[in-house]
Amino acid sequence: MLNLTSKTINELCTGENGKQFRFHIPTYQRGYRWEEHVDTLLDDLHEYKTAKDKRQNVGDYYCLQPIVVMRDEALDDRGMGFEVIDGQQRLTTIFILLKAFNQNDDWYLVTYQRDGLGCEREDFLNNITQAQQAARKADYHYIKGAYDRAVRWLDNKKAEIGSNPKTKMLVTLLEEVRVIWYELPTDTNAREIFRNINNGKIQLTSSELIKAMLLNQKHYKVEDADEKTQNRIIRNNQERIARMWDEIERTLQTPDFWAFIYSKPDAPSTRIDYIFELIYQKNNPNSTKIDTATVFDYFEKRLANSDDVDALWKEVRELHRTFQDWYASAPIYNYIGFLVKYNVRSLLEIIRRTGTMTSTDFVNWLRNGIKNNLNIEEDAFEQLSYNTDTAERKKVEKLLMLFNIEIMNQMSKRFDFNADGGWSIEHVFSRNDIKIPDDKRKDWLSGYMRVIDSALRSVDGEDSEERLADLQDLKQRMVVFDGEGFDELFDEIIDKIEIADNVDPDNISNLALLAKNDNSSLSNSVFYEKREKIIRLLEEGKNIPQGTINVFMKFYSGAGTNLDFWSAADGDAYLQRMSELLNGYFVSGGDV
Repeated sequence: MLNLTSKTINELCTGENGKQFRFHIPTYQRGYRWEEHVDTLLDDLHEYKTAKDKRQNVGDYYCLQPIVVMRDEALDDRGMGFEVIDGQQRLTTIFILLKAFNQNDDWYLVTYQRDGLGCEREDFLNNITQAQQAARKADYHYIKGAYDRAVRWLDNKKAEIGSNPKTKMLVTLLEEVRVIWYELPTDTNAREIFRNINNGKIQLTSSELIKAMLLNQKHYKVEDADEKTQNRIIRNNQERIARMWDEIERTLQTPDFWAFIYSKPDAPSTRIDYIFELIYQKNNPNSTKIDTATVFDYFEKRLANSDDVDALWKEVRELHRTFQDWYASAPIYNYIGFLVKYNVRSLLEIIRRTGTMTSTDFVNWLRNGIKNNLNIEEDAFEQLSYNTDTAERKKVEKLLMLFNIEIMNQMSKRFDFNADGGWSIEHVFSRNDIKIPDDKRKDWLSGYMRVIDSALRSVDGEDSEERLADLQDLKQRMVVFDGEGFDELFDEIIDKIEIADNVDPDNISNLALLAKNDNSSLSNSVFYEKREKIIRLLEEGKNIPQGTINVFMKFYSGAGTNLDFWSAADGDAYLQRMSELLNGYFVSGGDV
């Protein structure tokens, strides 16, 4: 079991049981290398102290990142020995700052395996206040540089800090700064742990730290129980929490479950961290700082009292159960996924609302959030264009996603928010940017002949004779094509078949939602080629939104439609279906 807590800098300096802490730096650790980090740390400490003195909500103390150590009794000849596995840069810097603020005290010991039986590096560090600029060893250069930076910083801040700046900063460092103390069992392979930490294989997230505290056996001891009974009770409680913890983490690792509650690209590796962050934010609404140390600090205080362990764990399980309840309802899942993806409402705001109203009222509240965010009249919707400003393009994307969501709601299914490369907008029929390589032009024309034949079979109406003659002439020119005049012929094909008469190709009636990486595979294609590629993507198991499938399969066009090209009538039918499904989200003129 991990020995995990937090310690003030004063506790590091005081040691335990009358023994001074000795931090031993093994040879596998790289040398000291902090430079501007020293100024940054001092600025942060001063800023924290200033804000706290003004009674701003910055927490009870400033918390540094973890110090990972392992107890080593072989080092006890000079105090209480610990091998430093991670955090030696912080420990060395703290020691240097202590010397800069008060050079007389011994503080804690820092020793080095590289020194062998000698104490060369240790002596240099202990006597840093008298040391000359050292260039003989890189460690000495950076240690002396860090000390000089601290002295310069103090000198520059004299007027701002006021009288006795050294004493004030010393008190702040000793009493209001903590480190997360992460003590590993003595049988740990220290070198392996060090490599894993530095290779990113071990990340000391707040949830891992909280888990260690939750499983601490002190929370589950029963008074007057014999040792055997005591151990059984402790083990049962630890196993119960560990089992439920793993179940929650497995659920959050499920792609579609995670996608509707978290939209940022940098998902935490341990996703239960997000639950602890939400609980922290829910209980600390005025806090603006959310990081590992801050979250850990909050839960460490709560878990200091064993009576609060069950209450905290209940809070975790209830929040997870809330997510599961949302997940079980397709409309709620879909609406929350939309709101979270586009940052319309924070998940925290949704959590606070969910228990204050009936299920019907909750769904209506979610829908109203979407409606208010879109803020669009039906007439304006029908005129929306891709080829305008960024804001309008984003509105087009939102409406296309909402259209797909409403389709899925009718089917009582969840919309899959996971998109390969993110979501993008695809034109249904081609724009004038298709490029056919010279060596593929004849083959392309041969393949496109099926579309010409389909177009010929579809000719009817008042201008049918003229249309028929144009298409027959086009077909004949394609048949006899010998490599010359392709651009002119191609432009005529696009104009007479691919681009519907009097239709803006950038209008929303010619746009569909598609994952970016799938979109790129459809580029430079005419309608029938796009349709075939959509079918192949479906066969490959790609996430193609149902509305996009319906468009390219021409589900909205009615019987007798031609599947080889897109017509103005097809676009009108598509737009009409979108308007029908999105009608509840349009605002009236007086509401805009």
